Amino acid sequence: MELRHKLMQSIGRSSSPLWSYGISLVCPGLYTSELHRLAGQHVSLWNGKRCGFSLSFDVDFEEDVRALPALVELLEQHGVRASFAVVGILVDKFPAEHKLLADAGHEIVNHTYSHPNHILLTPNRYFDKITVQEQEVEIQRCDEVIRKYIGVSPVGFRTPHFGNQYATSIYEILGKIGYLYSSSTVAPHTPSFGYPFMEREGIWEFPVGTCPDHPFTTFDSWHAFHRKLPFTGQTGWHRSAASFNKLFTRLVQFGIDNGSYVNLYLDPQDFVKADLGKGLRYLQKRESELRILAYDELVKQISAKAKPDA
Repeated sequence: MELRHKLMQSIGRSSSPLWSYGISLVCPGLYTSELHRLAGQHVSLWNGKRCGFSLSFDVDFEEDVRALPALVELLEQHGVRASFAVVGILVDKFPAEHKLLADAGHEIVNHTYSHPNHILLTPNRYFDKITVQEQEVEIQRCDEVIRKYIGVSPVGFRTPHFGNQYATSIYEILGKIGYLYSSSTVAPHTPSFGYPFMEREGIWEFPVGTCPDHPFTTFDSWHAFHRKLPFTGQTGWHRSAASFNKLFTRLVQFGIDNGSYVNLYLDPQDFVKADLGKGLRYLQKRESELRILAYDELVKQISAKAKPDA
């Protein structure tokens, strides 16, 4: 294993803020580019195209639910099929709005029933600190609600708050109920540097991509528009839609240049309010180089490629 490879692994696994803040200040683009270079060394899944791309949305606030009709229309205009991680409590409360997603052809992903550590729903409960039995109840209850109100059978799961409350116990639970994948980790912390990889219990893991300017933080709209900045009290690291869209295109370009996988997570309310549709237009421009796959499509393709006779 080359020295650069070992160094990137050590940095990704480190919990020291010196690495995350230092790299974000000094060489964020270089680090992100190297992540994608290492991820691009794997066997290509992209059927002749340069890069794999997945777009997902987490529907965890009522404001997100209200944004769904406009978002579905935007995605339809640009021919993009996305994956939507949904919370059981909100599906219970707004069944018709969630069913709209499936009716439009988008994938539904299990995101637990109550979203532990949700600022409004369950502020003092943490997914990685509850018992394995409680984790299973969270996943099973959400699965039941999705089947009942949306009428589909999910095959994938996302842990609330991604890497912050990620627990390896999920894989045994997912295997038990017949799920095929999780998208609960963050690219720098994975052995594949963000490329899809097989976890325990035969479950695939699709790591979420990080911000080019802050490569240890997921590239999401909460980070861009709402996260509180240290010392200043201001909110949002990339407050304008123009800044966000520029980073969006830069991240996609990293993927194309290196033949890697770009997996983005966004919030429906921000995508609609901040007019982030420019990112979708950019995807259309690069469609000859991108293989855009919702997670359920990706898991079928990657599973077939993994078979010895494939």
